[in-house]
Amino acid sequence: MSFSATYNPDADIPDLSGKVILVTGATTGLGKQTIITLAKHAPSRIFFTGRNVDGAKATMEEAKAISPKTACTYVTADHTSLESRISAAIDRLDIVICNAGIMGDPAGLSKNGYEVQFSINYLSHALLITHLQQKLQDSAENNGDACIVLLSSNGFRFTPRGGVVFQDLTTTQENLGMGSKWLRYGQSKLALVLYAKLLARKYPKIRTVAIHPGVVYTGLGNNLPLGDRL
Repeated sequence: MSFSATYNPDADIPDLSGKVILVTGATTGLGKQTIITLAKHAPSRIFFTGRNVDGAKATMEEAKAISPKTACTYVTADHTSLESRISAAIDRLDIVICNAGIMGDPAGLSKNGYEVQFSINYLSHALLITHLQQKLQDSAENNGDACIVLLSSNGFRFTPRGGVVFQDLTTTQENLGMGSKWLRYGQSKLALVLYAKLLARKYPKIRTVAIHPGVVYTGLGNNLPLGDRL
């Protein structure tokens, strides 16, 4: 698909009536805008996750104003932990959009002891999809359609030598040298691309895509130093 100044994303979204959608990390930024755009097409229900309760309320209010018939449900989720309660709240699912993520954060470990960017950007979503896989498969078989969207990045090209450094994933990976925080970020985004390829091959009835969302201002880099933001 080619994009131009006249490109209208709303026009390219198929009929969503009756669809149940989950968007992760959608209390602000790109995730929130995704919900607002989807609400214009009146799906049956939108679930979304995040940690910002005030942001969640604002998202629900805006979505409700656009599509009063669409049920919008906020599920509190901390993607630094691999424990998942989300699947318990969802009976049926047609589309999952894995948007939650961090970028260029300082070295650290998740609550489960994995490199924090890899854990939040990739592992948390891989675990979530594992929990939701049967529900997506049921929708694909019973309703003729189901979709997984993984938000990767063109940054997947900037990775440590060899791609994902599996043997060091339970460390902060500060041994990667200059630009290590960006190498850790790229590694997590490469994992999402590879995971999309695996899911597409393993579950052919479910459409699975990894996308680069574009270079847009979302607030993702607000906590970064000026040089990194530039």
